[in-house]
Amino acid sequence: MKTGKLISIALLSLAVACSKENVTSNQGGSDANQYMAVDIAMSVGSSTKAPADYRDGSEAESTVNVNNSIFLFYDAYGNYLTSGVISATEGSVDENGNLKLTTNNQSGYVEKESKAVIVLGPTRLRPALVLAVLNYDNCNALKTLSLADVHKKVDNKAISTEAGKFTMTNSIYVDGNNVVNATPIAASSVKETKEEALKTPVQIYVEREVAKVNMKAKDGLKQTADGKICFETPNAEYVLNGVKVSARIVVDGWAANAFNTTSYLVKEVPTSWLVTNPFANWFDEAAKRTFWAQDPNYSGSEEYVFGRTPEGEPGTYKNVKYLSWNDATQNNVDSYNYMYENTTDKASARVNGGELANVPTILIAAHVETAKTGAAWERQDIYKFGGLFYTDASLRNYAAEQILKGKLYWEYTTVEGLKKASVLPDQVKAKFVANVADNSGSVKVEVEALTAPAEGAKLMKKEGESASEIESANWAKTVEDILNGENGFNIAKKELVCFKNGMCYYQVPIKHNQTAEDVAYGTVRNHIYELTLSKIAKIGNPVFNPEEKLVLIPGEEKDYYVSAELKVLKWRVITQDVVIE
Repeated sequence: MKTGKLISIALLSLAVACSKENVTSNQGGSDANQYMAVDIAMSVGSSTKAPADYRDGSEAESTVNVNNSIFLFYDAYGNYLTSGVISATEGSVDENGNLKLTTNNQSGYVEKESKAVIVLGPTRLRPALVLAVLNYDNCNALKTLSLADVHKKVDNKAISTEAGKFTMTNSIYVDGNNVVNATPIAASSVKETKEEALKTPVQIYVEREVAKVNMKAKDGLKQTADGKICFETPNAEYVLNGVKVSARIVVDGWAANAFNTTSYLVKEVPTSWLVTNPFANWFDEAAKRTFWAQDPNYSGSEEYVFGRTPEGEPGTYKNVKYLSWNDATQNNVDSYNYMYENTTDKASARVNGGELANVPTILIAAHVETAKTGAAWERQDIYKFGGLFYTDASLRNYAAEQILKGKLYWEYTTVEGLKKASVLPDQVKAKFVANVADNSGSVKVEVEALTAPAEGAKLMKKEGESASEIESANWAKTVEDILNGENGFNIAKKELVCFKNGMCYYQVPIKHNQTAEDVAYGTVRNHIYELTLSKIAKIGNPVFNPEEKLVLIPGEEKDYYVSAELKVLKWRVITQDVVIE
Protein backbone atom coordinates (compact mmCIF):
# COMPACT_ATOMS: atom_id res chain seq x y z
CA MET A 1 0.00 0.00 0.00
CA LYS A 2 1.34 3.43 -0.89
CA THR A 3 1.74 6.00 1.84
CA GLY A 4 -0.41 9.15 1.64
CA LYS A 5 1.38 12.48 1.75
CA LEU A 6 0.41 15.66 3.61
CA ILE A 7 0.71 19.05 1.95
CA SER A 8 0.69 22.17 4.09
CA ILE A 9 -1.03 25.13 2.39
CA ALA A 10 -2.08 28.49 3.78
CA LEU A 11 -5.18 29.67 2.02
CA LEU A 12 -5.44 33.46 2.00
CA SER A 13 -8.27 35.40 0.52
CA LEU A 14 -6.26 36.50 -2.51
CA ALA A 15 -5.20 34.43 -5.51
CA VAL A 16 -1.58 33.64 -6.38
CA ALA A 17 -0.23 33.79 -9.91
CA CYS A 18 2.13 31.26 -11.36
CA SER A 19 4.80 31.05 -14.01
CA LYS A 20 7.06 28.25 -15.23
CA GLU A 21 9.94 29.89 -13.36
CA ASN A 22 8.46 29.90 -9.86
CA VAL A 23 6.73 26.51 -9.55
CA THR A 24 7.90 22.94 -9.74
CA SER A 25 6.15 19.85 -11.04
CA ASN A 26 8.20 17.08 -9.49
CA GLN A 27 7.06 13.46 -9.55
CA GLY A 28 5.73 12.33 -6.21
CA GLY A 29 2.04 11.64 -6.58
CA SER A 30 0.12 8.78 -5.05
CA ASP A 31 -2.72 6.47 -6.02
CA ALA A 32 -3.95 6.76 -2.45
CA ASN A 33 -5.57 9.85 -0.99
CA GLN A 34 -3.11 12.52 0.06
CA TYR A 35 -3.65 15.19 2.68
CA MET A 36 -2.99 18.88 2.82
CA ALA A 37 -3.24 20.86 6.04
CA VAL A 38 -4.77 24.21 5.17
CA ASP A 39 -4.55 27.45 7.08
CA ILE A 40 -7.48 29.37 5.63
CA ALA A 41 -7.60 33.17 5.67
CA MET A 42 -9.96 35.73 4.12
CA SER A 43 -9.02 39.18 2.93
CA VAL A 44 -10.76 42.39 3.84
CA GLY A 45 -12.67 44.39 1.28
CA SER A 46 -10.91 47.23 -0.47
CA SER A 47 -11.28 50.53 -2.26
CA THR A 48 -9.00 52.06 -4.90
CA LYS A 49 -5.33 51.52 -5.56
CA ALA A 50 -4.65 54.64 -3.51
CA PRO A 51 -4.29 54.30 0.29
CA ALA A 52 -7.57 52.69 1.21
CA ASP A 53 -9.91 51.82 4.01
CA TYR A 54 -10.30 48.08 4.58
CA ARG A 55 -13.36 46.67 6.30
CA ASP A 56 -14.31 43.27 7.67
CA GLY A 57 -17.27 41.46 6.19
CA SER A 58 -20.35 40.33 8.06
CA GLU A 59 -20.71 36.79 9.36
CA ALA A 60 -22.85 35.87 6.35
CA GLU A 61 -20.29 37.33 3.93
CA SER A 62 -17.41 35.42 5.58
CA THR A 63 -18.92 31.98 6.15
CA VAL A 64 -17.33 29.09 4.23
CA ASN A 65 -19.48 25.99 3.73
CA VAL A 66 -17.14 23.03 3.26
CA ASN A 67 -19.77 20.96 1.43
CA ASN A 68 -19.80 23.47 -1.43
CA SER A 69 -16.05 24.10 -1.56
CA ILE A 70 -13.28 22.47 -3.58
CA PHE A 71 -9.53 22.72 -4.05
CA LEU A 72 -8.29 22.10 -7.59
CA PHE A 73 -4.73 20.88 -8.17
CA TYR A 74 -2.67 21.29 -11.34
CA ASP A 75 0.79 20.66 -12.65
CA ALA A 76 3.13 23.57 -13.41
CA TYR A 77 1.49 24.12 -16.80
CA GLY A 78 -2.06 24.25 -15.49
CA ASN A 79 -3.09 20.73 -16.44
CA TYR A 80 -5.65 19.25 -14.06
CA LEU A 81 -4.36 16.55 -11.68
CA THR A 82 -6.89 16.05 -8.91
CA SER A 83 -9.19 17.80 -6.47
CA GLY A 84 -9.44 17.99 -2.72
CA VAL A 85 -12.02 18.76 -0.04
CA ILE A 86 -11.80 19.94 3.56
CA SER A 87 -11.80 17.11 6.09
CA ALA A 88 -14.44 17.42 8.81
CA THR A 89 -12.54 15.15 11.21
CA GLU A 90 -9.85 17.58 12.35
CA GLY A 91 -12.03 19.89 14.46
CA SER A 92 -11.99 22.67 11.86
CA VAL A 93 -15.65 22.31 10.80
CA ASP A 94 -18.66 23.20 12.98
CA GLU A 95 -21.94 21.31 13.34
CA ASN A 96 -23.46 23.23 10.43
CA GLY A 97 -20.76 22.17 8.00
CA ASN A 98 -19.08 25.57 8.07
CA LEU A 99 -15.36 26.15 8.44
CA LYS A 100 -14.35 27.51 11.83
CA LEU A 101 -12.80 30.93 11.29
CA THR A 102 -11.00 33.26 13.65
CA THR A 103 -10.53 37.01 13.29
CA ASN A 104 -7.08 38.16 12.21
CA ASN A 105 -6.09 41.25 14.22
CA GLN A 106 -2.52 41.37 12.97
CA SER A 107 -3.01 42.18 9.29
CA GLY A 108 -4.71 45.19 7.76
CA TYR A 109 -5.59 43.11 4.73
CA VAL A 110 -6.63 39.72 6.13
CA GLU A 111 -10.05 39.40 7.75
CA LYS A 112 -10.50 35.78 8.83
CA GLU A 113 -8.35 32.67 8.93
CA SER A 114 -8.66 29.00 9.79
CA LYS A 115 -6.59 25.83 9.73
CA ALA A 116 -8.01 22.70 8.14
CA VAL A 117 -6.92 19.51 6.42
CA ILE A 118 -7.53 19.00 2.70
CA VAL A 119 -8.08 15.44 1.49
CA LEU A 120 -6.63 15.11 -2.02
CA GLY A 121 -7.73 12.55 -4.55
CA PRO A 122 -5.19 10.19 -6.15
CA THR A 123 -2.64 11.75 -8.52
CA ARG A 124 0.46 10.38 -10.26
CA LEU A 125 2.23 13.76 -10.13
CA ARG A 126 2.94 16.02 -7.20
CA PRO A 127 0.70 19.12 -7.60
CA ALA A 128 2.46 22.36 -8.41
CA LEU A 129 -0.55 24.68 -8.20
CA VAL A 130 -3.80 24.87 -6.24
CA LEU A 131 -6.94 26.93 -6.82
CA ALA A 132 -9.59 27.32 -4.11
CA VAL A 133 -13.26 27.69 -5.00
CA LEU A 134 -15.46 28.21 -1.95
CA ASN A 135 -19.24 28.36 -1.54
CA TYR A 136 -19.81 27.25 -5.13
CA ASP A 137 -22.78 25.01 -5.87
CA ASN A 138 -21.35 23.26 -8.93
CA CYS A 139 -17.92 22.15 -7.81
CA ASN A 140 -18.04 18.88 -9.74
CA ALA A 141 -18.23 20.80 -13.02
CA LEU A 142 -14.73 22.16 -12.35
CA LYS A 143 -13.10 18.77 -12.04
CA THR A 144 -10.93 17.74 -15.03
CA LEU A 145 -10.85 21.33 -16.36
CA SER A 146 -7.46 22.92 -16.94
CA LEU A 147 -6.55 26.04 -14.99
CA ALA A 148 -7.05 28.13 -18.14
CA ASP A 149 -10.54 26.69 -18.64
CA VAL A 150 -11.54 27.38 -15.03
CA HIS A 151 -10.44 30.99 -15.56
CA LYS A 152 -12.83 31.15 -18.53
CA LYS A 153 -15.73 29.88 -16.44
CA VAL A 154 -18.61 32.36 -16.15
CA ASP A 155 -20.80 32.38 -13.05
CA ASN A 156 -24.24 33.78 -12.27
CA LYS A 157 -25.00 32.45 -8.77
CA ALA A 158 -22.62 34.30 -6.46
CA ILE A 159 -25.02 37.03 -5.31
CA SER A 160 -26.82 36.17 -2.09
CA THR A 161 -27.48 37.43 1.41
CA GLU A 162 -27.28 33.96 2.97
CA ALA A 163 -24.33 32.64 4.95
CA GLY A 164 -22.24 30.16 2.98
CA LYS A 165 -23.52 31.49 -0.36
CA PHE A 166 -20.91 34.17 -1.07
CA THR A 167 -18.65 32.52 -3.64
CA MET A 168 -14.92 33.07 -3.06
CA THR A 169 -11.97 32.14 -5.24
CA ASN A 170 -8.25 32.80 -5.32
CA SER A 171 -7.42 36.47 -5.39
CA ILE A 172 -5.41 37.41 -8.44
CA TYR A 173 -2.37 39.50 -7.52
CA VAL A 174 1.05 40.51 -8.76
CA ASP A 175 4.38 39.02 -7.74
CA GLY A 176 7.24 40.81 -9.44
CA ASN A 177 6.47 40.70 -13.16
CA ASN A 178 3.93 37.89 -12.91
CA VAL A 179 0.18 37.76 -12.43
CA VAL A 180 -0.43 35.06 -9.85
CA ASN A 181 -3.57 33.12 -10.84
CA ALA A 182 -3.11 29.95 -8.78
CA THR A 183 -1.13 29.24 -5.62
CA PRO A 184 2.29 27.57 -6.13
CA ILE A 185 2.98 24.49 -4.01
CA ALA A 186 6.67 24.02 -3.24
CA ALA A 187 8.07 20.50 -3.11
CA SER A 188 9.02 21.08 0.53
CA SER A 189 5.35 21.48 1.42
CA VAL A 190 4.63 17.83 0.57
CA LYS A 191 5.05 15.81 3.76
CA GLU A 192 4.55 12.24 4.91
CA THR A 193 2.66 13.21 8.06
CA LYS A 194 0.05 15.74 8.99
CA GLU A 195 2.23 17.09 11.79
CA GLU A 196 5.08 17.81 9.41
CA ALA A 197 2.76 19.39 6.83
CA LEU A 198 1.39 21.84 9.38
CA LYS A 199 4.87 23.27 9.84
CA THR A 200 5.08 24.56 6.27
CA PRO A 201 1.65 25.80 5.20
CA VAL A 202 1.08 27.14 1.72
CA GLN A 203 -0.90 30.35 1.81
CA ILE A 204 -3.78 30.86 -0.61
CA TYR A 205 -5.49 34.23 -0.67
CA VAL A 206 -9.16 34.24 -1.55
CA GLU A 207 -11.67 37.02 -2.13
CA ARG A 208 -15.41 37.27 -2.69
CA GLU A 209 -16.68 37.22 -6.24
CA VAL A 210 -19.14 40.08 -5.73
CA ALA A 211 -18.82 43.80 -5.10
CA LYS A 212 -20.82 45.57 -2.40
CA VAL A 213 -22.54 48.93 -2.95
CA ASN A 214 -23.96 51.31 -0.37
CA MET A 215 -25.55 54.74 -0.55
CA LYS A 216 -25.74 56.61 2.70
CA ALA A 217 -26.75 60.15 3.62
CA LYS A 218 -24.53 62.79 5.11
CA ASP A 219 -25.15 63.26 8.83
CA GLY A 220 -27.61 65.99 9.80
CA LEU A 221 -29.78 66.02 6.67
CA LYS A 222 -33.47 66.87 7.03
CA GLN A 223 -36.05 64.10 7.10
CA THR A 224 -39.77 63.91 6.39
CA ALA A 225 -42.26 62.79 9.03
CA ASP A 226 -41.90 59.21 7.79
CA GLY A 227 -38.10 59.29 8.02
CA LYS A 228 -37.13 59.91 4.39
CA ILE A 229 -34.18 62.14 3.52
CA CYS A 230 -35.30 65.40 1.91
CA PHE A 231 -33.72 68.55 0.46
CA GLU A 232 -35.76 71.74 0.68
CA THR A 233 -35.66 74.99 -1.31
CA PRO A 234 -37.51 77.22 1.17
CA ASN A 235 -36.82 80.47 -0.66
CA ALA A 236 -39.39 79.82 -3.38
CA GLU A 237 -36.84 78.94 -6.06
CA TYR A 238 -39.32 77.04 -8.22
CA VAL A 239 -41.98 78.60 -10.43
CA LEU A 240 -45.09 76.46 -10.84
CA ASN A 241 -47.98 77.79 -12.94
CA GLY A 242 -46.19 81.12 -13.03
CA VAL A 243 -46.17 81.39 -9.22
CA LYS A 244 -43.10 81.03 -7.03
CA VAL A 245 -43.33 78.06 -4.69
CA SER A 246 -41.09 76.24 -2.26
CA ALA A 247 -40.09 72.73 -3.25
CA ARG A 248 -38.45 69.77 -1.64
CA ILE A 249 -36.90 66.64 -3.12
CA VAL A 250 -37.75 63.53 -1.09
CA VAL A 251 -35.53 60.45 -1.53
CA ASP A 252 -37.70 57.31 -1.77
CA GLY A 253 -34.90 54.77 -2.16
CA TRP A 254 -31.93 53.69 -4.22
CA ALA A 255 -30.46 50.72 -6.07
CA ALA A 256 -27.33 49.65 -7.90
CA ASN A 257 -28.28 49.93 -11.58
CA ALA A 258 -26.80 48.81 -14.91
CA PHE A 259 -25.41 45.68 -13.31
CA ASN A 260 -24.05 42.53 -14.90
CA THR A 261 -25.86 39.24 -14.37
CA THR A 262 -22.70 37.21 -14.91
CA SER A 263 -19.06 37.34 -13.90
CA TYR A 264 -15.91 35.30 -14.33
CA LEU A 265 -15.82 32.76 -11.52
CA VAL A 266 -12.13 33.54 -10.96
CA LYS A 267 -10.89 37.09 -11.38
CA GLU A 268 -9.32 37.68 -14.79
CA VAL A 269 -6.35 40.06 -15.05
CA PRO A 270 -4.36 39.91 -18.32
CA THR A 271 -0.59 39.98 -17.81
CA SER A 272 -0.31 42.75 -20.43
CA TRP A 273 -2.12 45.11 -18.08
CA LEU A 274 0.92 45.22 -15.78
CA VAL A 275 2.69 47.44 -18.32
CA THR A 276 -0.35 49.04 -19.91
CA ASN A 277 -1.54 52.45 -18.77
CA PRO A 278 -3.66 53.27 -16.91
CA PHE A 279 -3.62 49.81 -15.30
CA ALA A 280 0.15 49.61 -14.76
CA ASN A 281 0.05 50.42 -11.04
CA TRP A 282 -3.41 49.15 -10.19
CA PHE A 283 -2.23 46.53 -7.70
CA ASP A 284 -0.71 46.16 -4.25
CA GLU A 285 1.81 43.35 -3.89
CA ALA A 286 1.82 43.52 -0.08
CA ALA A 287 -1.96 43.29 0.14
CA LYS A 288 -2.08 40.54 -2.51
CA ARG A 289 -4.63 42.59 -4.46
CA THR A 290 -5.28 43.82 -7.97
CA PHE A 291 -7.72 46.66 -8.46
CA TRP A 292 -9.22 46.06 -11.89
CA ALA A 293 -10.55 43.06 -13.79
CA GLN A 294 -11.70 41.87 -17.17
CA ASP A 295 -15.45 41.66 -17.65
CA PRO A 296 -16.88 38.77 -19.73
CA ASN A 297 -19.84 40.96 -20.71
CA TYR A 298 -17.60 43.35 -22.68
CA SER A 299 -15.85 40.88 -24.91
CA GLY A 300 -16.94 42.20 -28.28
CA SER A 301 -18.80 44.99 -30.03
CA GLU A 302 -21.11 42.50 -31.72
CA GLU A 303 -22.78 42.02 -28.35
CA TYR A 304 -23.64 45.68 -28.06
CA VAL A 305 -27.18 46.90 -28.66
CA PHE A 306 -28.45 50.19 -27.32
CA GLY A 307 -32.12 51.13 -27.15
CA ARG A 308 -35.16 48.91 -27.33
CA THR A 309 -35.44 45.33 -28.48
CA PRO A 310 -38.69 44.17 -30.06
CA GLU A 311 -39.74 43.01 -26.58
CA GLY A 312 -39.45 46.55 -25.30
CA GLU A 313 -36.53 45.97 -22.97
CA PRO A 314 -33.62 48.41 -22.85
CA GLY A 315 -30.07 47.17 -23.06
CA THR A 316 -26.46 47.87 -23.82
CA TYR A 317 -24.15 44.87 -23.70
CA LYS A 318 -25.64 41.46 -23.20
CA ASN A 319 -26.34 40.53 -19.57
CA VAL A 320 -26.37 44.16 -18.41
CA LYS A 321 -29.66 44.75 -16.59
CA TYR A 322 -31.49 47.88 -15.50
CA LEU A 323 -33.98 48.64 -12.74
CA SER A 324 -37.06 50.85 -12.52
CA TRP A 325 -38.08 53.66 -10.18
CA ASN A 326 -40.25 51.20 -8.28
CA ASP A 327 -37.33 48.77 -7.97
CA ALA A 328 -35.15 51.48 -6.42
CA THR A 329 -37.74 52.31 -3.76
CA GLN A 330 -37.27 48.85 -2.24
CA ASN A 331 -33.95 49.85 -0.66
CA ASN A 332 -33.65 52.33 2.17
CA VAL A 333 -30.78 54.80 2.35
CA ASP A 334 -27.75 53.22 4.10
CA SER A 335 -28.50 49.68 3.00
CA TYR A 336 -26.36 47.41 0.80
CA ASN A 337 -26.69 45.92 -2.68
CA TYR A 338 -24.40 43.26 -4.14
CA MET A 339 -23.38 43.19 -7.79
CA TYR A 340 -20.92 41.51 -10.12
CA GLU A 341 -17.89 43.15 -11.63
CA ASN A 342 -18.74 45.66 -14.34
CA THR A 343 -15.64 47.15 -15.93
CA THR A 344 -15.16 48.97 -19.20
CA ASP A 345 -13.02 51.81 -20.50
CA LYS A 346 -14.46 55.23 -21.24
CA ALA A 347 -14.35 54.73 -25.00
CA SER A 348 -16.54 51.62 -24.76
CA ALA A 349 -18.96 53.51 -22.52
CA ARG A 350 -19.69 56.09 -25.22
CA VAL A 351 -22.96 55.51 -27.04
CA ASN A 352 -24.40 57.64 -29.82
CA GLY A 353 -22.29 60.59 -28.75
CA GLY A 354 -23.27 60.25 -25.10
CA GLU A 355 -21.20 59.23 -22.11
CA LEU A 356 -21.34 56.36 -19.65
CA ALA A 357 -24.44 54.62 -20.99
CA ASN A 358 -23.36 51.21 -19.77
CA VAL A 359 -21.41 51.77 -16.57
CA PRO A 360 -22.88 50.78 -13.19
CA THR A 361 -24.70 53.56 -11.38
CA ILE A 362 -26.39 54.42 -8.16
CA LEU A 363 -30.05 54.92 -9.12
CA ILE A 364 -31.79 57.33 -6.75
CA ALA A 365 -35.60 57.26 -6.76
CA ALA A 366 -37.16 60.49 -5.50
CA HIS A 367 -40.18 62.75 -5.85
CA VAL A 368 -40.77 66.48 -5.69
CA GLU A 369 -43.28 68.16 -3.42
CA THR A 370 -44.31 71.81 -3.62
CA ALA A 371 -45.92 74.26 -1.23
CA LYS A 372 -47.11 77.82 -1.39
CA THR A 373 -46.15 80.11 1.49
CA GLY A 374 -47.62 78.79 4.71
CA ALA A 375 -49.27 75.78 3.04
CA ALA A 376 -48.61 72.06 3.47
CA TRP A 377 -46.37 70.10 1.14
CA GLU A 378 -48.28 68.73 -1.84
CA ARG A 379 -47.43 65.91 -4.22
CA GLN A 380 -49.02 65.93 -7.68
CA ASP A 381 -48.40 65.43 -11.40
CA ILE A 382 -45.98 68.06 -12.67
CA TYR A 383 -45.32 68.78 -16.33
CA LYS A 384 -42.39 70.58 -17.87
CA PHE A 385 -42.59 72.32 -21.21
CA GLY A 386 -40.53 75.13 -22.63
CA GLY A 387 -38.45 75.29 -19.44
CA LEU A 388 -41.51 75.96 -17.27
CA PHE A 389 -43.38 73.77 -14.79
CA TYR A 390 -47.15 73.20 -14.87
CA THR A 391 -49.80 71.31 -12.95
CA ASP A 392 -52.30 69.24 -14.91
CA ALA A 393 -54.98 71.96 -14.83
CA SER A 394 -52.65 74.77 -15.81
CA LEU A 395 -51.19 72.74 -18.68
CA ARG A 396 -54.68 72.13 -20.05
CA ASN A 397 -55.34 75.86 -19.85
CA TYR A 398 -52.08 76.51 -21.67
CA ALA A 399 -53.02 73.99 -24.37
CA ALA A 400 -56.33 75.73 -25.06
CA GLU A 401 -55.23 79.34 -24.71
CA GLN A 402 -51.75 79.21 -26.21
CA ILE A 403 -51.84 76.36 -28.73
CA LEU A 404 -55.41 75.88 -29.95
CA LYS A 405 -56.39 79.53 -29.85
CA GLY A 406 -55.83 81.11 -33.25
CA LYS A 407 -55.84 77.71 -34.95
CA LEU A 408 -59.34 76.40 -34.11
CA TYR A 409 -62.59 78.08 -33.19
CA TRP A 410 -66.27 77.33 -32.86
CA GLU A 411 -68.87 78.85 -35.12
CA TYR A 412 -72.57 78.62 -34.22
CA THR A 413 -75.80 80.63 -34.35
CA THR A 414 -77.53 82.22 -31.36
CA VAL A 415 -80.57 84.50 -31.06
CA GLU A 416 -78.10 87.31 -31.42
CA GLY A 417 -76.78 85.92 -34.68
CA LEU A 418 -73.57 84.14 -35.79
CA LYS A 419 -71.07 83.67 -32.98
CA LYS A 420 -67.43 82.63 -32.91
CA ALA A 421 -65.78 81.22 -29.76
CA SER A 422 -62.45 79.71 -28.74
CA VAL A 423 -62.08 76.06 -27.75
CA LEU A 424 -62.11 75.96 -23.94
CA PRO A 425 -60.10 73.58 -21.72
CA ASP A 426 -63.16 71.84 -20.29
CA GLN A 427 -64.43 71.09 -23.81
CA VAL A 428 -61.40 68.87 -24.55
CA LYS A 429 -61.61 65.40 -23.01
CA ALA A 430 -58.00 64.27 -23.12
CA LYS A 431 -55.30 62.47 -21.17
CA PHE A 432 -51.53 62.46 -21.20
CA VAL A 433 -49.93 59.17 -22.22
CA ALA A 434 -46.36 57.95 -22.80
CA ASN A 435 -44.94 59.39 -25.99
CA VAL A 436 -42.20 56.86 -26.70
CA ALA A 437 -41.12 53.58 -25.11
CA ASP A 438 -38.11 54.91 -23.25
CA ASN A 439 -37.33 56.36 -19.86
CA SER A 440 -37.32 60.04 -20.91
CA GLY A 441 -40.63 60.87 -19.23
CA SER A 442 -41.85 62.23 -22.56
CA VAL A 443 -45.64 62.35 -22.91
CA LYS A 444 -48.18 63.29 -25.56
CA VAL A 445 -51.84 64.23 -25.62
CA GLU A 446 -54.47 61.64 -26.44
CA VAL A 447 -57.80 63.33 -27.18
CA GLU A 448 -60.85 61.16 -26.62
CA ALA A 449 -63.63 63.63 -27.50
CA LEU A 450 -64.44 67.28 -28.07
CA THR A 451 -67.66 68.79 -26.67
CA ALA A 452 -69.33 71.52 -28.71
CA PRO A 453 -70.55 74.68 -26.91
CA ALA A 454 -73.96 74.52 -28.59
CA GLU A 455 -76.08 72.25 -30.70
CA GLY A 456 -75.15 72.54 -34.34
CA ALA A 457 -71.80 74.22 -33.65
CA LYS A 458 -69.12 73.82 -36.28
CA LEU A 459 -65.39 73.41 -35.58
CA MET A 460 -63.42 75.67 -37.87
CA LYS A 461 -59.71 75.44 -38.64
CA LYS A 462 -57.89 78.56 -39.73
CA GLU A 463 -55.75 78.28 -42.82
CA GLY A 464 -54.13 81.62 -43.53
CA GLU A 465 -56.83 84.22 -44.09
CA SER A 466 -59.55 81.63 -44.56
CA ALA A 467 -61.01 78.78 -42.53
CA SER A 468 -62.49 75.37 -43.26
CA GLU A 469 -65.00 73.24 -41.38
CA ILE A 470 -63.79 70.02 -39.70
CA GLU A 471 -66.10 67.03 -39.87
CA SER A 472 -67.34 66.10 -36.38
CA ALA A 473 -65.87 62.61 -36.75
CA ASN A 474 -62.41 64.22 -37.02
CA TRP A 475 -62.70 66.76 -34.19
CA ALA A 476 -60.69 64.77 -31.63
CA LYS A 477 -57.96 63.80 -34.13
CA THR A 478 -57.61 67.39 -35.35
CA VAL A 479 -57.18 68.76 -31.82
CA GLU A 480 -54.72 65.97 -30.96
CA ASP A 481 -52.57 66.62 -34.02
CA ILE A 482 -52.35 70.35 -33.30
CA LEU A 483 -51.45 69.85 -29.64
CA ASN A 484 -48.77 67.26 -30.40
CA GLY A 485 -47.40 68.97 -33.50
CA GLU A 486 -44.36 71.13 -34.11
CA ASN A 487 -46.18 74.31 -33.10
CA GLY A 488 -47.71 72.60 -30.11
CA PHE A 489 -45.98 70.38 -27.55
CA ASN A 490 -43.62 69.14 -30.30
CA ILE A 491 -43.65 65.55 -29.15
CA ALA A 492 -41.29 64.53 -31.96
CA LYS A 493 -38.57 66.28 -29.97
CA LYS A 494 -39.86 65.10 -26.58
CA GLU A 495 -40.40 68.66 -25.38
CA LEU A 496 -43.25 67.78 -23.00
CA VAL A 497 -42.34 65.60 -20.01
CA CYS A 498 -44.28 64.50 -16.98
CA PHE A 499 -43.16 63.93 -13.40
CA LYS A 500 -46.02 61.55 -12.56
CA ASN A 501 -47.05 62.13 -8.97
CA GLY A 502 -43.86 64.18 -8.72
CA MET A 503 -41.59 61.17 -9.41
CA CYS A 504 -38.03 61.76 -10.61
CA TYR A 505 -34.69 59.97 -10.54
CA TYR A 506 -30.95 60.56 -10.56
CA GLN A 507 -28.17 58.32 -11.86
CA VAL A 508 -24.72 58.61 -10.29
CA PRO A 509 -22.07 56.63 -12.22
CA ILE A 510 -19.92 54.61 -9.81
CA LYS A 511 -16.33 55.78 -10.04
CA HIS A 512 -13.88 53.00 -9.25
CA ASN A 513 -10.67 55.01 -9.47
CA GLN A 514 -11.00 58.63 -8.45
CA THR A 515 -7.82 59.68 -10.24
CA ALA A 516 -8.07 57.86 -13.58
CA GLU A 517 -9.50 59.76 -16.53
CA ASP A 518 -10.12 57.10 -19.16
CA VAL A 519 -10.89 54.07 -17.00
CA ALA A 520 -12.60 55.58 -14.02
CA TYR A 521 -15.97 53.85 -13.77
CA GLY A 522 -16.96 50.34 -12.78
CA THR A 523 -17.15 47.84 -9.94
CA VAL A 524 -14.55 45.21 -9.01
CA ARG A 525 -15.02 42.15 -6.80
CA ASN A 526 -14.39 42.32 -3.05
CA HIS A 527 -14.68 46.11 -3.06
CA ILE A 528 -17.21 48.20 -1.18
CA TYR A 529 -18.48 51.23 -3.12
CA GLU A 530 -19.84 53.66 -0.58
CA LEU A 531 -21.48 56.81 -1.88
CA THR A 532 -22.45 59.60 0.51
CA LEU A 533 -25.32 61.81 -0.61
CA SER A 534 -24.91 65.32 0.77
CA LYS A 535 -27.03 67.54 -1.48
CA ILE A 536 -29.69 67.54 -4.18
CA ALA A 537 -30.36 71.01 -5.51
CA LYS A 538 -32.58 70.42 -8.51
CA ILE A 539 -35.40 68.23 -9.72
CA GLY A 540 -34.16 65.05 -11.38
CA ASN A 541 -35.03 63.24 -14.58
CA PRO A 542 -38.80 62.78 -15.03
CA VAL A 543 -40.57 59.48 -14.39
CA PHE A 544 -43.92 58.90 -16.05
CA ASN A 545 -44.05 55.11 -15.71
CA PRO A 546 -42.45 53.87 -12.45
CA GLU A 547 -42.08 50.39 -13.95
CA GLU A 548 -39.94 51.66 -16.84
CA LYS A 549 -36.36 50.38 -16.81
CA LEU A 550 -34.03 53.33 -16.34
CA VAL A 551 -31.09 53.35 -18.75
CA LEU A 552 -28.67 56.25 -18.90
CA ILE A 553 -29.79 58.21 -21.96
CA PRO A 554 -26.75 59.11 -24.11
CA GLY A 555 -26.28 62.83 -24.44
CA GLU A 556 -29.31 63.61 -22.28
CA GLU A 557 -28.25 62.70 -18.74
CA LYS A 558 -25.20 64.16 -17.06
CA ASP A 559 -22.77 62.90 -14.42
CA TYR A 560 -24.02 63.28 -10.89
CA TYR A 561 -20.08 57.40 -11.37
CA VAL A 562 -0.78 20.61 2.25
CA SER A 563 -1.31 22.81 5.30
CA ALA A 564 -3.36 25.55 3.73
CA GLU A 565 -3.77 28.85 5.46
CA LEU A 566 -6.90 30.35 3.95
CA LYS A 567 -7.13 34.08 4.48
CA VAL A 568 -10.29 35.91 3.47
CA LEU A 569 -9.32 39.41 2.48
CA LYS A 570 -11.23 42.32 3.90
CA TRP A 571 -13.61 44.35 1.77
CA ARG A 572 -11.74 47.31 0.31
CA VAL A 573 -13.76 50.51 0.53
CA ILE A 574 -14.12 53.18 -2.15
CA THR A 575 -15.91 56.35 -1.09
CA GLN A 576 -17.56 58.88 -3.37
CA ASP A 577 -19.30 62.09 -2.33
CA VAL A 578 -22.42 62.98 -4.32
CA VAL A 579 -23.67 66.54 -4.74
CA ILE A 580 -26.39 67.09 -7.35
CA GLU A 581 -26.52 70.77 -8.26
